[in-house]
Amino acid sequence: MRALVSGGAEVCLYYENLFTRQEKDIRAISTRISKSEVIPEANVTILQYAGWFPLAEKFKTVKGARIFWYHGVTPPDLWGTKIDQDLLIRSRFGVKLVHASDLAVADSPFGSEELERLAGFSRDRIRVIPD
Repeated sequence: MRALVSGGAEVCLYYENLFTRQEKDIRAISTRISKSEVIPEANVTILQYAGWFPLAEKFKTVKGARIFWYHGVTPPDLWGTKIDQDLLIRSRFGVKLVHASDLAVADSPFGSEELERLAGFSRDRIRVIPD
């Protein structure tokens, strides 16, 4: 986000529920939006995906270029308790949202391989950019 802003891009960050970032520059461009609202049109939309959430489904219908930025999802069988295990299962299935994108970004080579394996997304459409 900061790289885009420093390059002169107009950036809007939309979130659905809990937003924990405290930095003033990030808060200034952040807007809470419900899953029933329309996401405003943009030249580029980047979906930050570390787990499924209802607003993520809107990614399929936004106009403009779409980038799926994958941060990995903990395998449900590695989760120590049954609490939130269903969300992890849904999150692994939700990785298929990547097929609505023009390009995917993974934050590691492992994430790139996981995205290809879980979603069947072509490796030539995935770029690795470490966090």
